[in-house]
Amino acid sequence: MERPNLRHFRVFSLAVRERNISRAAEAAHITQSAVSQAVAKLESHYDCKLLERSSAGVYPTALGTVAAERIDRALARLRAATQRACPPRGTRRARPAEPDRMLTLSQLAAFLAAAQAGGFKAGACQLGLSQPSVHRAVRQLQDLLGVDLLEQTSLGLSPTRLGADFAASAALILMEIDLVADDLDEARGRHRGRVAIGSLALGRSELVPRAVARAVKSFPDAHFLIQDGTYDQLLHGLRAGELDLIVTAGRPLVTDDVIEVPLFDDVLAVVARAGHPLAVNGISSIEDLRRYRWILPRQGTPTRRRCDGLLEQIGGPKPAGLIETGALVSVRALLLDSDRLTVLSRRQIAVDMESGLLAALDLPLPEPRRTIVATLRRDWKPTQVQSALLEELKAITREWTAADASL
Repeated sequence: MERPNLRHFRVFSLAVRERNISRAAEAAHITQSAVSQAVAKLESHYDCKLLERSSAGVYPTALGTVAAERIDRALARLRAATQRACPPRGTRRARPAEPDRMLTLSQLAAFLAAAQAGGFKAGACQLGLSQPSVHRAVRQLQDLLGVDLLEQTSLGLSPTRLGADFAASAALILMEIDLVADDLDEARGRHRGRVAIGSLALGRSELVPRAVARAVKSFPDAHFLIQDGTYDQLLHGLRAGELDLIVTAGRPLVTDDVIEVPLFDDVLAVVARAGHPLAVNGISSIEDLRRYRWILPRQGTPTRRRCDGLLEQIGGPKPAGLIETGALVSVRALLLDSDRLTVLSRRQIAVDMESGLLAALDLPLPEPRRTIVATLRRDWKPTQVQSALLEELKAITREWTAADASL
């Protein structure tokens, strides 16, 4: 869907704040009729009344209040991003006093596409535009800010240091703008928005699908996206606004713009096929584990650190012939077809244990518990559908915790 004009958003925000068309026009340095036209175009775009007019001035409708809240978030992000990107006045290229009032959403989208795709041609293909139009939009944006956002490298076109920060901000600005329509739809009882969930391990295999299945019952027209990948990939997507939340094992956060919401404590175990000698005959000592090869999670994950701790506890040389994978379907197939061992969540293999395919060995693990969390942007303002999905995640994990306690 084509986005409205950014200047129309700004004028509407001023009209809501000033409660007066004349004062809004003065603040925007335009005529009163231009203010009225800008608001009318937004109302036409979203097919709803946003402002009520009276002899005492103007005030937002219920829908106008919903739109203004999201629009103000986008404008605040834009103002902060341009302030970070712009050099002090009097240095480098000349630029307007308030560049955030001059740039357009088309320029932001063109720059973001070129930065993400690694070039103007690829960015143009991504947007369905011509390469010259994307190049021109990015050049105009750089001139407004007075800085270089992209640079040529041996690998192609890449964001500069300032450009990388501005690209992350641009992604969040465009996300907030796109959510205006979702917020207005929800306020009118139409729940057709999107929820994008990044998930790893247990979240991907059981928790997130269950939560989505429940949320779909209440919001059948909503669009749910479940995305997998490495933690670093998912975190990048979350910070860029491509994902709304991540479900994963808790870990030390390396950035302060995201937070973790604890969901429940998961229990890990050494796992083997049900007919494995250690599952059939039992374990006489921890050294028994030395005789078998291992399937380990990817390096850098919380579970991998626990596996490495267990292997150190076992002692002896590091096992040869390691297989590393974070894909549960691969781990399961490898376990069933060999005498290899791994460390998995008991909940992840509950069905396989009940069906007699896999077994959790009777062996105490160092640090057997890990906290499963929902990772969110610190300043996230979720839509109703996104909030409902998060609440379903919490409800399911509360049920799991209660069931574990009863056992």
